[in-house]
Amino acid sequence: MLAAALTCVNRARLAFFRSVVRGIGPHPPCPLARSCSIIALALSLGCGGGQSRGDVDRGVLATGADDARVLVEEFGDYQCGPCSMMGRRLHALIGEEGSRVRLVFRHCPSRAHPTGRRAAIVAAAAEELGSFWPLHWRLVAEGPVRSEEQVWQLAAEEGIDAARLRAVIASGRPEAVVVRDTALADRRAVRGLPTTFVNGRRIEGTASLERLRAVVREVRASIGPRR
Repeated sequence: MLAAALTCVNRARLAFFRSVVRGIGPHPPCPLARSCSIIALALSLGCGGGQSRGDVDRGVLATGADDARVLVEEFGDYQCGPCSMMGRRLHALIGEEGSRVRLVFRHCPSRAHPTGRRAAIVAAAAEELGSFWPLHWRLVAEGPVRSEEQVWQLAAEEGIDAARLRAVIASGRPEAVVVRDTALADRRAVRGLPTTFVNGRRIEGTASLERLRAVVREVRASIGPRR
């Protein structure tokens, strides 16, 4: 039993290095080894517990200026109706604020939403092709997603090459992003979706655009003018 476990761990290590250096090799690891390699990749991406600048700059899905003084971080699920509503309002907020607000999206699909998890993996893969935000906003606009076929259709409509997308997914890296974000949600005590943080200030559930504007104003006032 112990020998078998050690063998799986060794194969997981090999799978991890393949995924980092060349992508998954011609001989896929056993299920346990694959799970271990995904977790190892997630740990390599970072699973910090706070909302420091270091946390949000390590391989995250972010838009807006790096030095923006307002940081909005959303934990969401593409199969969640309230998440889609919140996402549309955040899209409007970013449209008004531009680069003055930095938005980070964290994948947190519910265990009850397998389609949401598949959508998260596809969207995370799109990031490696430079197409995360166009696909993300489409998923939000059309959400909640109803099927994996819908996700792939939206990706095609955004001009994302399906073969390249599948190759990235096969590497295991996008799944590791989802695992990392979900682990971070646990560490941040995210219990319901959507959950949004504005400079660490927690907003649970949906919020109106007017409320989001007010929170951003309050955060800016607490920071004071840039020097």
